[in-house]
Amino acid sequence: MDAVEKYRVRRDVRLKKRMDEFNENDHPRDENGRFASGGGSGDLKKRQAEAISKMNPAKDDYHTWIRGENDIKTFDEVADEMEGITPDVTKKIVEEARKTGKIKVYSSHNIKGGTFVTPSKMIAKDYAGGGSVKEMVVPLEHVAWIDGEQGQYVGDLSRKRG
Repeated sequence: MDAVEKYRVRRDVRLKKRMDEFNENDHPRDENGRFASGGGSGDLKKRQAEAISKMNPAKDDYHTWIRGENDIKTFDEVADEMEGITPDVTKKIVEEARKTGKIKVYSSHNIKGGTFVTPSKMIAKDYAGGGSVKEMVVPLEHVAWIDGEQGQYVGDLSRKRG
């Protein structure tokens, strides 16, 4: 079994575990039957959730997506699970990101507001099929992290818009 196949097996196990542990009471449905996300902590997460809802909102309630601030984690919250998700995401990469406050992310799409990104080039290649993979070095807080494997790029939310 090559590295990509091993990654896919581990990914499928993690996804099954998340589905098995999912508690609908933590994510009640709104009046349209879609999962809603309640409160949460931190002004950054709130701003990230608002930005994603405008740039790339979820179109259904079953795909992995950021629907509200409770779905967002900081880099520090996901860093430990990030290390080793694939052979190309090493402890050294995670430690360097903690030290510099920046990380290289990859995507099978152009990286712009709301785009799904990953710290793993292997994962991005998997999603890209035979297409190209884009990469960008970004500040850690420019990604609304879902887990150690992925997040949605939001860019610099400290700039005043107007």
